[in-house]
Amino acid sequence: MVGHTFESRVALAMLPLGASMTLAAAAGGIGTIVFAILLMWRWPANGGWWLGWSVAAALAAAFILRRGIATMCTFDWRVAVAPILVGAGIAIAYPGWWF
Repeated sequence: MVGHTFESRVALAMLPLGASMTLAAAAGGIGTIVFAILLMWRWPANGGWWLGWSVAAALAAAFILRRGIATMCTFDWRVAVAPILVGAGIAIAYPGWWF
């Protein structure tokens, strides 16, 4: 079950992973939106790279948030692989490592 529809059950084995993914995605999404607003208020050098990363990170947070909720509703661990890879990709693409 991939999680296109949310069911009313919670898989207790996947609850810790799904809950941690959901909380991290919510905090990360709010943080990147605040970061993007602060970027637009005070534009630093290479601001376009930072703003592009912020938009990509906010979209990734929305994807991970949805998949985190789906992970809590499934008994299959493979549902969590794609969001973890997307989160790792956003962390690697962080402009602070490169500029």
